Amino acid sequence: MEDIIGKSLWIAIKIWLIAIIFNTLIGAFFLGETSNMLFLVLIFGAVCAAMFSFPVVVILFVLLAVLAKLRYSLVKSMTIIYITGLICALSCGWIFFRYEGYREFSFIFFTASLSGILAILTQTNAIRRLIFPKNILDELLNTEQKETELV
Repeated sequence: MEDIIGKSLWIAIKIWLIAIIFNTLIGAFFLGETSNMLFLVLIFGAVCAAMFSFPVVVILFVLLAVLAKLRYSLVKSMTIIYITGLICALSCGWIFFRYEGYREFSFIFFTASLSGILAILTQTNAIRRLIFPKNILDELLNTEQKETELV
C-alpha cells in the first residue's frame, strides 16, 4: 500500500484550492464586478472562502484516507464524497451568513455548492487512482502485451 495519507492530503488540498478559485470567480461574476474594484473583490472573496472553508480540507482528507483504506466501489465512494462536499459547502455558506454584515449575499449557497462540486469533479480521476491504484483496463492491456511478447 503506497502513501495513502500523503496522496489523500494532496487531493484534499487541490480540491480546496480549486474550490476557492471557482468560488471567487463565480462570486465576482454574480456581483457583476467589472470596475476598478475587481482585484480587491477577488482578493477579499478568496480570503473569505479560504477562511470559512479551511475545515473542509480536514474533513475531505480524513474521508479520502478512510475510503482509500476501505476500498469501497468507485460509485459508492464518489457518492459519499460528493454528498460530503455538498454538505460542507452549504455549511460554509451558512456560517458565512451568520455574520450580520453579509445577509444580502444570498447567492453564496449556490456559488459554494457549485464550486465544491466542480472542484471535486476536477479531481475525480485522482480520487479513482487513490481508491483503486491499479486500473482494471491497465492490467488487462499489460496482460495482453505480455501475451503478445511471448508469441
